[in-house]
Amino acid sequence: MTRAPRLLPLLGTALLASGCLPHDEQEIRFRIDAGRDRIDLLFVDRGLYHDSGGWFGSGPEGAGKDLDRIARGERWVSLLYGLLPLPIEDLETHKTDFEARIGSFLRENVAVEHGRFFRDAEGRLCWWQCVRLSKLSGFLDLANDAIRAALSDPKELADFRRELRLEDEESGALLRRALEGKEPFLLRRGGALAFSFPASREGYRNLLAYWIEEILTDVRKAALEDARKPAPRSENPVSEDSRGGAASRPPGRKSSEFEQMVRFFLSLEASFIRSGNSIELVLGNPERGEQTVALPRRGVYEENLAPHLEERKIAIHSDVTEATIRAAFEAFCAR
Repeated sequence: MTRAPRLLPLLGTALLASGCLPHDEQEIRFRIDAGRDRIDLLFVDRGLYHDSGGWFGSGPEGAGKDLDRIARGERWVSLLYGLLPLPIEDLETHKTDFEARIGSFLRENVAVEHGRFFRDAEGRLCWWQCVRLSKLSGFLDLANDAIRAALSDPKELADFRRELRLEDEESGALLRRALEGKEPFLLRRGGALAFSFPASREGYRNLLAYWIEEILTDVRKAALEDARKPAPRSENPVSEDSRGGAASRPPGRKSSEFEQMVRFFLSLEASFIRSGNSIELVLGNPERGEQTVALPRRGVYEENLAPHLEERKIAIHSDVTEATIRAAFEAFCAR
């Protein structure tokens, strides 16, 4: 269940970016303005720190470079716990035609407004950003072009079908027809975003069975881990996450990938739709004007970034509340 198919080659552009400012959890809110063909996003990063370097990490030096970008007011966005830093000004886009196109598009159509650094009720270092992507339809067209280009490679298509259990003959024919007809995979559904792909009835049943099997496997694995590791004595055997929800795992044990995934899906409004010869995964509620996605807390926060802020004379504000962040996003969307 934790293995994701390689659907979005556009993320390769972001992976080429240098620097990393990781965080313990992230809340994302977004509003789609269909009339203006744009999407406004609010990123609230909680538990900012710098990693120790090594694999996929850039250590304090990389974090310092990112803070310098922020201090200069550069357009810089940190996605997916900081694993995908996206410096809009200097994306490396020389490797492929698609990277050149997406880099040029983002430089022309992304606006970033940095918020303030602050500490939450637990004392963790946090901050927020407001981001606008104009010409949303053009971005979706680019993303769909990239997906279709990737799936036009027989090996990539075979991998896609295998990972989604769409290896029956009818699903294969439906996918090839969708690619030939340039049908979209990513699209807007009212105020939400959706990922759609063709599948036969057999393919749909195989995918559903696979997901159920993966869930059961992860549940058994988590249960065995709990059974092997007796919980330490505690006056409060139930821990609370930063969003107020109770976690049923024994205290002291790090969340499993399965538990992280469950928290992620419980944090958002999403739907799984089977219609005709397609399957559609909808992120958000199409009838709502604002969507919320909460990447769950990982429990990896370290108090080590504040000295780098002080060195650059970047203030940590004591007057920031949830209302402050909400007001900033409202004002951003109104402009």
